[in-house]
Amino acid sequence: MPWANQVSTLVHAWFGGQETGNAIADVLFGRYNPSGRLSVTFPRRLEDTPSFLSFGKGVRQMYYGEGVFIGHRYYEKLGNDPLCYFGTGLSYTTFEYSNLRVPEIVDLGDDGEQTFKVAVDVTTVDRDGYEIVQLYVSDVECDTIRPRKELKAFVKVWVPKGKKMKAEISLDKYAVSYWDEEEEIWLAEKGSFKAIISRSANPKDEVLQREFELGRDLYWRGV
Repeated sequence: MPWANQVSTLVHAWFGGQETGNAIADVLFGRYNPSGRLSVTFPRRLEDTPSFLSFGKGVRQMYYGEGVFIGHRYYEKLGNDPLCYFGTGLSYTTFEYSNLRVPEIVDLGDDGEQTFKVAVDVTTVDRDGYEIVQLYVSDVECDTIRPRKELKAFVKVWVPKGKKMKAEISLDKYAVSYWDEEEEIWLAEKGSFKAIISRSANPKDEVLQREFELGRDLYWRGV
């Protein structure tokens, strides 16, 4: 969309079905406070995409060379801003975040089935609306190459005007694990992690973060 910076308003409706017109009208005329978020990252150019130099370039084989650096992970790693980051979305009100709570020490248990909670308070002063609270996790200490952060959970919270609502998210071993290629097994590696609350995957949209510690390694199999 090379013309995106030349318009004052941009509404993206995805696949709305036969009621698309009514739904867009409700948003444009303020009858509904929008809360949608982009489920993909929009590049500025095709040449900026992580798979540009690899995918579709073979004669007989498809080669996926981007590894774990797909979507927003790639753009953030290179510091190359896309047109729109994954998770981007606007509202007719402004939501404020406060009081992020994360356990200081996380223990997943001997079998890896223990969970832990992350909570944050959300407020709005302008009007009622839904907010999509996005929780990313950053592996601060890791022996392998990882994205700077990865979306691990999100929750949709209804916030009445002038009220404070608690958004609570439960995390488990999937939030702190990666595939160990040498051992061919999943590994939740002990060390420091960050829980990051952000309005989108854009680093400029990060609003709160807090470190937590995984006390011991956990190897596990399965999906």
